[in-house]
Amino acid sequence: PKGAGASAKATPGASHPMLPKAANPKTGGTAPQTAAAAPRVAAASPGATPGASHPMLPKAAANPKGAGKAPAPVASKAKAPAPVVPKASASSKASAADFLAAQSAPKLAASSSPRGPVWPEGAEFWVRTERLVAPEGGLPVIELDYLDERIPHVVRVNAPQLRSQLKVGDFLVEVNGIREDRVKMLAVLRTASSLELFVCRPPTFAVELNKGACAGSAGLNITRVPDGISLLIEDLKPNGAAELWNKQHPDKQIFPYDRIVGVKGLFRPSCADDLTMTIAAAPAKVVVFVCRPRDALRLRSKPSQAMARHVAFQNKGHQGS
Repeated sequence: PKGAGASAKATPGASHPMLPKAANPKTGGTAPQTAAAAPRVAAASPGATPGASHPMLPKAAANPKGAGKAPAPVASKAKAPAPVVPKASASSKASAADFLAAQSAPKLAASSSPRGPVWPEGAEFWVRTERLVAPEGGLPVIELDYLDERIPHVVRVNAPQLRSQLKVGDFLVEVNGIREDRVKMLAVLRTASSLELFVCRPPTFAVELNKGACAGSAGLNITRVPDGISLLIEDLKPNGAAELWNKQHPDKQIFPYDRIVGVKGLFRPSCADDLTMTIAAAPAKVVVFVCRPRDALRLRSKPSQAMARHVAFQNKGHQGS
């Protein structure tokens, strides 16, 4: 062959007549470093390992990808694309409780017996309903114990649309934006076709009144309504069992406007008369269950700020609002 090595007069670096013109002239007649020429060089050496470096090729051009062998199918080399994980938006970070509460209003409006979220003791939450159906027999939507005019106690729920979330024993903090106004709140409950209620379900704590150490007196001035389910503490008597409890348990003191909602041995909710007679008939010690609904009046939340909130009530040595 008339290659660059066979002719003494060949110009160093001249292109070999058998090589394509794309060969690099700086290689001095060696095999070109381009990927297009690599298969030719590899094929010129019989018995060479496919893909192995040719002895005449520089190391930098050795074993180019796919040289000396049929190119592998693209599908065999392609990696599966990584799954695209959508970024969580601010709205998707809402808690499950917020989501259930947000969905409660349309469910209440759609059915007369909806299934709403069940709120635990110690929660404050919103209850919404539209197109409220008036109870039969002219009964009020909600029957309330208004001994404490700042925060009424729910005695009965007569509207079917409210029974799934509002329970007997809850306290109404707000009715359609109205707080601590008995006349206006009752007027709204009588006439409104839709309601937005801010409800408090305060936790209870046990109080043991040692009547035997205080001349048989519980040491409480209490009041009740005939159809109520709790007793309102008006005052504590000096040197009575309630005052003795406060001295011995400064972290669980009882104060005026607290409510006695149960007595050990009675089913809850019980009528107010049963609570009174059980406390009076106890010979020495009696355990009562007390809650503090006025703590909820400190919350001034709006519906857009919080759909529901679990509040850790700590019965420290301070008087309710």
